[in-house]
Amino acid sequence: MSEIRTALGLHEALKTLHRQLGQLQATGRIVMTHDAHNTDWPDSVPALEAALQGIDLAIGATMWMETLAVPDGGYPTLQV
Repeated sequence: MSEIRTALGLHEALKTLHRQLGQLQATGRIVMTHDAHNTDWPDSVPALEAALQGIDLAIGATMWMETLAVPDGGYPTLQV
């Protein structure tokens, strides 16, 4: 994945993430861990639906965002 420097880049990355997670969901390749730490999402079906809905919300929220350039006119790499 290339470095994301703008809100548009984040928006496109979210759409890609949604598409990829949906593909994994369709193939039935997502399973949930069964240990003491996973107490919230024992079943993959509701977990996937919640994840996809959350990504949908983020896609909608970032659709109209724009990124202002820094004074030199560029878009510096975001720190992770």
